[in-house]
Amino acid sequence: MTKRHRIGLVAATLACSASALIVSTAPGTSAATAAPSKCSSASTGRTEQQTNNYVSNYVAGLRQKGRPQDQIDSDLAQNLCLVRIDNGGATTSVVASSAGSAVTVTPPRIYWDNQAARYYAISGWKLSNAIKNDMPATGLNVTKNIGGHDGFATSFNASLLLTGYALTYYGDPPFASSANVANASAANSYGAGYSFQDKGRNVYDMAGTGDNFRTNVRSGQEVISFKKSGTCKSVYGFASYGHTWSSTAVNGVGVGPYSISFQWSTTSNKWTAASQPGGTATVC
Repeated sequence: MTKRHRIGLVAATLACSASALIVSTAPGTSAATAAPSKCSSASTGRTEQQTNNYVSNYVAGLRQKGRPQDQIDSDLAQNLCLVRIDNGGATTSVVASSAGSAVTVTPPRIYWDNQAARYYAISGWKLSNAIKNDMPATGLNVTKNIGGHDGFATSFNASLLLTGYALTYYGDPPFASSANVANASAANSYGAGYSFQDKGRNVYDMAGTGDNFRTNVRSGQEVISFKKSGTCKSVYGFASYGHTWSSTAVNGVGVGPYSISFQWSTTSNKWTAASQPGGTATVC
């Protein structure tokens, strides 16, 4: 037995058998992506905020294992029913900091959970060791703040009905494997942003490789969920990372229609890295 459903403007057929695949497509996608009928939505038994935290931590675990993006997409579909529906778009953007290439920022990828009737957008970053040059002078095995707070935000081109958001960062040993930032610094229908304290630690380079720097915010991602509005839109977004050192800090984050701003405590010792636009998805 089959029935018809829509994601965006495209209908997909559901085969209702134990071995059936749920095929979810959306306008703008290059091909259909399949999620098995046995997958379990991340929202099952969780509130909206708990679901966003769970998805963010789940993706953090996959990235810490070194999984490439195609494997992450496959895992999210197979296990959390999150089917990627954007058409790819740009992948990353690298910024040159005061000390060289310092961060890779990934624009939001957009997913659909048919069981929960929710869209999820996941963006992220990865810092290079160049930020060790922003560390205050210190001895070995001493943890220090690298300036004040850094910031990260995601913004979309269209107004959306946001249902939740979360940010998780994870660092190098001996820092904790991952941590969630409790409260957003900014959130509205166009996206959300956070600020958090980055820390550094110089360790003994036993192997002589030159790799003697550790940070608590090596990588991270933001997850934003939103629901159907009844009006179909072509949606895409970008992400931005704001870094500080010395006496400078991120004092605030602003998010508007396809725009992100950081408020700084001083006019120096800072940089901002913005991703290229992410892939486009038709959401309704």
